Amino acid sequence: MFHEIAYALDTLKADGIGLLTSYGDKWLGDPAFAPVMEELNRRKAIVYTHPTTASCCGNLIPDVPDAIVEWGTDTTRTIAGLVSGTAARCRDVTFIFSHGGGTMPFLAERFQRLPQANPKVAARLPGGVDAELRRFYYDTAQAAHPYARPPPALNVPRHVEMAAPTARPRHVGDAAATRVVERCTYVTDEDDVARPGRVLRAVPMALMLCGRGGP
Repeated sequence: MFHEIAYALDTLKADGIGLLTSYGDKWLGDPAFAPVMEELNRRKAIVYTHPTTASCCGNLIPDVPDAIVEWGTDTTRTIAGLVSGTAARCRDVTFIFSHGGGTMPFLAERFQRLPQANPKVAARLPGGVDAELRRFYYDTAQAAHPYARPPPALNVPRHVEMAAPTARPRHVGDAAATRVVERCTYVTDEDDVARPGRVLRAVPMALMLCGRGGP
């Protein structure tokens, strides 16, 4: 894996590394991935994640494809694992999560209770859960609709990247993409957020990262 990271970043000059949200029955915050995360942290890497179906959870509901429910859930599981310790330890990694962060915005209040539910986690999060969630970035693929907006009362993530895991249809131009971002309630004047111009420039990078494999 270290050879692949070096080849991608040093030889190919890639903007970042693409990882799946889980491999087998392990999510990205698992100690098995600690050496990889430490290397990515040393390199101050951008890490784009895309959900997949964990080995535990395929074909659970007849006639319902895994992408409908499990992929958003898998993103949420990997965010939970990273927030539990890896994110605070590897502060120089820039994480981007697909589809508005899966189901995490809806569960933000439960995430905030994590330090109270587990004192071991509290010791790893001196700034609290919100501080870690705000450092992450979230693309708007399949999440640019009212149902994906978190309740305003919750102190939820506000870094947004306009991107999609497949190429944007030709008839959807930059103006339309900009309107999507401007409608997104994550974007406010008070935060260090991705403005439409910066967001649109980020699209090619995110699309490239989506096409890269994991470890």
